[in-house]
Amino acid sequence: MHHDDPMAEDVLTQALGVERSIEAAWRWAIEPVVEARTLGTELAELAVRRALPLGGLRALTQLALGEPARPAVVDRWLERDGEVVAMLGRVGAASRRLEGLASRTRVAARNAMGLALAAPRLARLAAAAVWQRGPAPDRDAVLRALEEMPLAAKRRADEIRGEAMLAGPWAERAREGILAALRLRARTALVRTDRLVAV
Repeated sequence: MHHDDPMAEDVLTQALGVERSIEAAWRWAIEPVVEARTLGTELAELAVRRALPLGGLRALTQLALGEPARPAVVDRWLERDGEVVAMLGRVGAASRRLEGLASRTRVAARNAMGLALAAPRLARLAAAAVWQRGPAPDRDAVLRALEEMPLAAKRRADEIRGEAMLAGPWAERAREGILAALRLRARTALVRTDRLVAV
């Protein structure tokens, strides 16, 4: 096997990328939760920027999330406002993705465990390729990384498997977080108004 053997380089790249692949699988799984946090912030910012009626916007947001909304006065123009409608469409899509969070995390946990189980063999193949390439300034460091990789991959896969069991509560908190952003905005507006009145 020569230094420039593409198969040797490929197995080395795969082995050194196992932990990154596990993390990428998990990032994909929890993407709906991250998206929900962003949406909550954007929704609150929209309410502030446009001085939208918070009661009506909150009721429309609850409906977009698939939750029963308490009776609230909703101005007809708010239901037809292009920016509001687009934002609520994103909220509805995010809610549907959160419904599938348990499936996504199970898939990610399976993928992570599969990568972790394959890691020892991949590390051995990569280490053999590194030895056969001959001396190199970084050889010891690479061999150390390959030696540590299987245990690190197994540990992270186990963590992900445990975290995947929390998908249901995470999804619920993410939905609540979207509404909480509006509630926080309402409290902030009230405090500001109280201060103005008091002055």
